[in-house]
Amino acid sequence: MANPFAQVNDPFEDPAVTGATNDDGFIDEYNPFDATSQTAAYEPPAMPDSAVVVSNDGGGKKQKTNTASSSSAAAYGSNDNADVWAGSGAAASGGAYSGGLGNGSNSASIGAGTGSGDLASREEMLRRKEQALVAKERELERRERALAESGYVQPNWPCSCYAITYHSIRDEIPEEYRPLVTRFYACVLYMWLAMFWNWVVILASWFTADGSLTEWLWASIFVVSGVPGAWSGWYRQIYYATRDKSSRKWVVFFFNFGVMHIGFSLLMTTGVPGISSVGLWFMIEKFANSYTVIGLMSLASTFMWITQVLLSIYLLKKAYATYKSSGADKKVKQDVAKAVVEESMRAEDEEQQKLV
Repeated sequence: MANPFAQVNDPFEDPAVTGATNDDGFIDEYNPFDATSQTAAYEPPAMPDSAVVVSNDGGGKKQKTNTASSSSAAAYGSNDNADVWAGSGAAASGGAYSGGLGNGSNSASIGAGTGSGDLASREEMLRRKEQALVAKERELERRERALAESGYVQPNWPCSCYAITYHSIRDEIPEEYRPLVTRFYACVLYMWLAMFWNWVVILASWFTADGSLTEWLWASIFVVSGVPGAWSGWYRQIYYATRDKSSRKWVVFFFNFGVMHIGFSLLMTTGVPGISSVGLWFMIEKFANSYTVIGLMSLASTFMWITQVLLSIYLLKKAYATYKSSGADKKVKQDVAKAVVEESMRAEDEEQQKLV
């Protein structure tokens, strides 16, 4: 064999090249364009004495099988048995894959069963919630009907966050009485403003002038009792009288408003000392004693009381005209006559029982 480390000038004379090309003459003799050139037939490599075939038994377990080299080589080298080898490989691989697919299909079926069970439970839960909501809705409707039949309405006054009573001139008062009731509502609000300002002036006089704690306490009592008294004493009476067309409410209103309210407003307008009223007399005293600031505040209070009296007299006349035009006065006369007759009949029955 040539020395591969010898110095060679021609690279094609290299021993590695010449050894690969000239040992058997295969490459030099082969001509792909020469029809007469023949190449040696391909011979497959020899199989080992035994081969290991891995197969799957279908249950996920792998088995190893040794095959004889002679039969394997014969099958491998024969073109007729090529399909046998292909079938064997396909069977082996198919067995392995079929086993894998079988496991996967089982897992998928289990997962599908679990998923369908979860879906059924969720549907059942949603159905129960829907039934509960329907039951609650029916219960609320039943309660609303019961409240409507009983005449109860949700309070909305003075504000939604602190409602103590229901008040709606537009919804409850007939259209022909709405302007009158609206004016009385403005009158009661103005009355509250006058009473509150009266309390403020008395308080300021106590700290800066010659006021006293007793006057401030009486002024506080006026505010605490006067606000609900005006609301329920005469405003609610005219409100219910026009809403229900009640003759009795009209009578109560005329007494409370014409006598009590107007009389109280006149008394507060005078400003007599000792009654905690900031009126004419009170204002004159403050200006005379050089309490200018308190005097100006008293002037505003006096103006409020005077306008309150004038507004009340005007509204009283309007209310009386409405009372006459609505026929409530005739109904009152009928009710009075009926009451007199019933009382006389009751008295006669008592006398007869005594005689018996």
